[in-house]
Amino acid sequence: MPRFSIIVPTHDVAGRLTGCLASVLGQSFADFEVIAVVDSLDEGAGPCPVIAAEHAARDPRVRRTQSPPDAGLPGARNAGMGAATGDYLLFLDGDDT
Repeated sequence: MPRFSIIVPTHDVAGRLTGCLASVLGQSFADFEVIAVVDSLDEGAGPCPVIAAEHAARDPRVRRTQSPPDAGLPGARNAGMGAATGDYLLFLDGDDT
């Protein structure tokens, strides 16, 4: 079980999501998981689900989950919390670095 779960909602941040995930994964501290939460409305309709899946395929600390349709940011965070296995939860917006 990781020490930290970093929950990253990905809706409408395609231009910055790669930088966000690279910033987190580039940390010297490694005892964490990243939960990339894809909005169900984005599935198959935008680059965010693909970016999240590519990072998950390259790094076992990254996992991808979905939020319910029309759940918004609170629903995405709740979906991430449900998928998290870390001792502590951290929240990072997908357009932060």
